[in-house]
Amino acid sequence: MRLTLPTPLISLIRDFELANSPMPKTVLLDARSWPEFIGEMHERFPFLAERVLTASGALTSGFILVINDEARPVNGTTSYDLQDGDQIALIAALAGG
Repeated sequence: MRLTLPTPLISLIRDFELANSPMPKTVLLDARSWPEFIGEMHERFPFLAERVLTASGALTSGFILVINDEARPVNGTTSYDLQDGDQIALIAALAGG
């Protein structure tokens, strides 16, 4: 599984994690399900997990979750269907006015 992050969140990833990545702003994960994704985030990227996840495992407001080029609703959902090989992106939601 591949996780792509917006530039502001990259600073929350340790340099050696990014050095092993095949693409900029992307890290490879071993997770094969949403619970495994949450666990791996907390274990490998605790500062990132603290910023983007709630205690229940939902994404915090301010982000859009994209799985395989399809935006998914973030409204408090604590589980998503994930499979080995999925590509996940967290995108900072922008509001204007």
